[in-house]
This record gives sequence, C-alpha cells and structure tokens, in this order.
Amino acid sequence: ARYRLMFDAVINHVSRYSYWFKAFLAGDPKYKDFFIEMDPTTDLSMVVRPRTTPLLSEFLDEEGHVHYIWTTFSKDQVDLNYKNYRVLLAVLDALLFYVEQGAKLLRLDAIAFLWKEVGTPCVHLPQTHELVQLMREVLHMVAPEVIIITETNVPHAENVSYFGSGDDEAQMVYNFALPPLLAHGILTEDARILQRWAGTLELPSDKVCFFNFTASHDGIGLRAASGILDEEQIEFLVQTTIEHGGLVSYRAVGNDEQKPYELNCNYMDLLTHPEDNDDNRVRRMLLSQAVMLAMPGVPGVYFHSLIGAQNYYDGVQRSGIYRSINREKFGLATLEAELDQTGSLKNRVFTAYKRILSIRTHERAFDPFGPFEFPSLHPQVFSILHLCCQHSEQILALHNFSSQEVTLSLPEDFPLPAEDLFGHQPVETRSLTLDAYGIRWLRTTAHC
Repeated sequence: ARYRLMFDAVINHVSRYSYWFKAFLAGDPKYKDFFIEMDPTTDLSMVVRPRTTPLLSEFLDEEGHVHYIWTTFSKDQVDLNYKNYRVLLAVLDALLFYVEQGAKLLRLDAIAFLWKEVGTPCVHLPQTHELVQLMREVLHMVAPEVIIITETNVPHAENVSYFGSGDDEAQMVYNFALPPLLAHGILTEDARILQRWAGTLELPSDKVCFFNFTASHDGIGLRAASGILDEEQIEFLVQTTIEHGGLVSYRAVGNDEQKPYELNCNYMDLLTHPEDNDDNRVRRMLLSQAVMLAMPGVPGVYFHSLIGAQNYYDGVQRSGIYRSINREKFGLATLEAELDQTGSLKNRVFTAYKRILSIRTHERAFDPFGPFEFPSLHPQVFSILHLCCQHSEQILALHNFSSQEVTLSLPEDFPLPAEDLFGHQPVETRSLTLDAYGIRWLRTTAHC
C-alpha cells in the first residue's frame, strides 16, 4: 500500500542457464530460432559494442554440434531473436506477469540493442523503437498506470530518443550523462560544463521525465558523456578513478581499439580520495546527492550512497567482476551499529542525507513533470530553478562546487524575500554567499 515496485525487465537477453536456452540446445522445436545463430565469418565490424568480449560465443548442443550465438554482453547472456514472433509473445507474457505481480514501473534493461541487422550498428534501430512502442501500447491496454523506464547507457542524444514523441515510448529515461558530468564538475570545482549541458535538457511533453541518479549496481557509464566531455576530460575521470582505488571497464571499438566504458568505483570514493579527511568526503558526497535530488525528474537513490559506503575490494577479488566494487552486502546488525555510531563516516552521510530527502519530499515545486530552468549565475555554482505554477511557488537550488566560499547575485526576476529550506536566515538581498561545497535551496512565492 505504501510503495510502488519497479521490476527489472531483462528482455534483450536471457541467461545461458535459462530453460529457454537449454531447450534450444536440446533441439526443442518450440525454441527454434529463439536465439541468433551466425556464421562466425560474417562481417560484424559495424556493430556497436559495449564490451570487449566476443560478439559471437560458441556453444555445443546435446549432439555435439557447434552453434555460434549472438551475445552482446557476455557468454553468460544470450541475446533473444525478436525476428521470431514467438519470442515477442513470450516476452510480452513475461511483462504482463510482472504487472500481475504488482509491478508499477518496468525497467527495460539494455533495450537499445534489441533488434539486430547485419551491416548496421545494431543499436537504436527503428525496429527497436517500434517494439518499445508496441510494449507501451499493450501495457496501456491492460494497465495504463504502469510506467516504462528505459536503461540505455549510450550518448545523451541517443538516450533521450526513447521518450519518442512524448506519449508513445518510455515515460522515464535514465539520465546517464548526469553521473560523469557531475563528478567532473565537483572534481574540477567548475560547474560550467554541467550547467551548459543541463541548459540543453528538453522534454517532448509534460508526460515524461528523467530518472536521475549518480550511482547504481553498475559502474559510472562514460558513453553518455561522449560529445559533452572531450577525450582529455574523460581521461581525467579515468585517472582519478584509478588514483582513488577504483577500476575501469573498456569497450571494443572496431577490431583493434578499446575505449573506457564505465568507471567501477563507489561514488564517494570517486569524488574524494579514500584517505581524504571525513569533512571533505561528507560535504562533497552530500553536494553531489543534493544536485541529483534537485534535478528535474524522479531521483534514484542508490543504497550504498545513502549509507556512505566505500569501495568493496573483497567483492572484486572473490567474484572477478569489477562492478562488485560497489555491490557490498551488509549484515543488518553490523550496519545498524555503524549508522548509529555518532561521528562515523556512515553516520554523518546517512543522517544528513535523510534530512535532504525529508526536505525534498515536502516541496511541491519538485514535481517531476513541472517546468524548470537552469540559470547561469556563477562558474562554480550549479543552479536549478523549479516553477510550481499551480501553487505559485519557485525553488532556486544552488550548489557550490568550490572548496572556497563564493558570492553570487540572484536573478533579478527571482522574488524576495525567500526562505532557505535548510534553515538559514531568510534571504532578503540579491547578494548571496555560499560556503565551500554549500547547498542552498531557496523557496519563494511567485507567479509563473
């Protein structure tokens, strides 16, 4: 009664250990053409790759015959063949089963790679968009309240294409450009690149919005920053990750080249060196989370960010998987003791994070579908203006990326006095000073 559940719909591929794939290898005619079998000599050099692993993986059926099967991500994850209509029907049946079990949001995992055509990049093909539209239409007929959210770790312009026309594809899209751009801004103490990019954000309708996040069970993707950060700036993020104890995953480009694909690092450890003093670590981490929470759309809070977790090296060593560095599992009693320990890193992050969340959830101007602007007020300050026309309110969210105090002038059309939601004195003058890594959310009454 109190929660809406998001189900992860992994429908580009299935496990090699799944019943479907085992039945395919056993020669079950029901699963004939459920997967994409290719001649290994086929020229697939145009295919966009998110990994450095082979695109075709070798499998033996029960009679010992070799099959070369399309595996976009790894040999463990076998791509489905949507040219077989029975695959589409089986997947739709699975989505409807999720809805039957109470799903209110469906996360379409890696949806960009759904349709394959030899001689094309095999990403964002028109058929893929048509399939998303079909899924949206089917769900709308049965459960119109269910929201589709697409997970496409690709360059930003390609990512937002899954909004479609604003009412026919995804209602929410993961805002993949935010995590690397935000980290770059805080690390360089310069908000200008993030501010310029944010100023380009547009939505095709008031029925869609971004799903904002900084960290997740995966790494910090770099693909979405392509064309926004140059190669030198991306390399700066790569080197900072390594210096701070993180790891870097690469993707194949053509036959010979590799490029950084994602940063495998806890977000707080990316923003600050693990041996930095706790004051800086807490302030930078909370600054990043305040930005994410203030961004237009729906915020996604990763559990490890909420509790101030750090790089988990034992997990990487045991699993051999780079992403395990930000997937630590905690015993409840041990975690509660750490969170209750006054002054500890986890206690400080968790306590302050809860306060920011409490403030955000009570403000109507943070409506995910409401109008917004990104006024440029200072090179080191990231600014977001939310407009709540229905209740004649505005919130100007200010975030100082600098390790020094800065002073700025508020926009002339921003009505004063304004209330500081973090409990500071009312703001009555246009000149405003922000502490190092300071956060000020100012609410005022004003007509749109």
